[in-house]
Amino acid sequence: ENVVHVAGRVSPKDDIEVWDGRLIAAARALIGMTSRDLAKAAGVSTKTIVRIEGDDHVMVSPTHRHGCTSRETWRKIVGALASEGVEIFQRDASSKGPGVRRKD
Repeated sequence: ENVVHVAGRVSPKDDIEVWDGRLIAAARALIGMTSRDLAKAAGVSTKTIVRIEGDDHVMVSPTHRHGCTSRETWRKIVGALASEGVEIFQRDASSKGPGVRRKD
């Protein structure tokens, strides 16, 4: 079976996660960070940040593949936000869906 599921579920064959890229924009807004600042902190291009933020269906793949964001790039971006005190999440015990929040 080669199926990619939405909402962060993982395809059993390809190990692809699906995220809403707009969460990155929301996380930046929460801390007043520009896309350029995030790109610099994450070590990626501003174009990469803008592309991801404009996509409500970002496929994150463990390897580089066409149409996907690499897991390495995703982790750099999420890590840069985490170092600023913000986390993104798909769903947890206290939420009904994906979102962003300041870390306690």
